[in-house]
Amino acid sequence: RASWFDEMDLKLLKLSYSGAEFKDYETILEHVFNSGNDIKFVLTDINEFQLLSAVDAVYHEYPDYLYDRMPLTDVKYLFNNDVFWEAAGRLVERIGINGLKKDDSYTWEEAELFSEERARADFDMFKEKLEFSAGETEDESDEEKLLLEDNNMELLVKTVREHPDTTFVFYYPPYSTLFWDEIVMDDNLDVTLKLYERSMTKLLRYDNVLVFDFQDDEELI
Repeated sequence: RASWFDEMDLKLLKLSYSGAEFKDYETILEHVFNSGNDIKFVLTDINEFQLLSAVDAVYHEYPDYLYDRMPLTDVKYLFNNDVFWEAAGRLVERIGINGLKKDDSYTWEEAELFSEERARADFDMFKEKLEFSAGETEDESDEEKLLLEDNNMELLVKTVREHPDTTFVFYYPPYSTLFWDEIVMDDNLDVTLKLYERSMTKLLRYDNVLVFDFQDDEELI
């Protein structure tokens, strides 16, 4: 929640984007820095799947005309009937007695199930899929994976270089130990550790970057 950062005297805006790729990060941060605000602090995560995505991959295709900074191209959106009623409904929810508070935006922990049983069920599904497809799929080589990491990290590093007065905090979330079992079973441990090492090294070259890695926090994983 954004309010967690109040004690740091930061006025935080939460811009959640489920499943975002680095290209999505680039688009989001471009608009953040073009907003006219004095951006002192950026906090976001880095995940294994992002390092291995195609460099131009996006989670969802989005309408370019809403991102071109030309107000005249936004007419179809601003005068869209569906958008109007959706916005009206959200406004009613916000001002209602039981309405969502802004600080509760994009929080779903109460609607999801987090448990050892759930994690093990997902792990068992992975094992079945791995056994079923053994020898049928051809994975990228280690060299190809490292090249993908190079290209993707350049998107982040470019933003870091362009904004030396902003502190960027990147964190690697704590995945379940079962995730690493999957990596071992898929014979990808060495290259995955290399991906993390290389990406962290690239970021830590810059004085305005902090990196946190929670992969070995045993109480969490």
